[in-house]
Amino acid sequence: MLKYVLADIIEHKQKIIREMSRANKESVKTQADSLRQEIQIMEVVLKWLFQ
Repeated sequence: MLKYVLADIIEHKQKIIREMSRANKESVKTQADSLRQEIQIMEVVLKWLFQ
């Protein structure tokens, strides 16, 4: 169950990043970068859960 919740969260954050990437403001790019870092952490946890 947790695996699927994490996968959904990752997918949702990736959609947000795509939308944010269209904006050229520096603050938005910084927010997108922090979301990418969160996704990387979640992906590591997800891989660990699938082992």
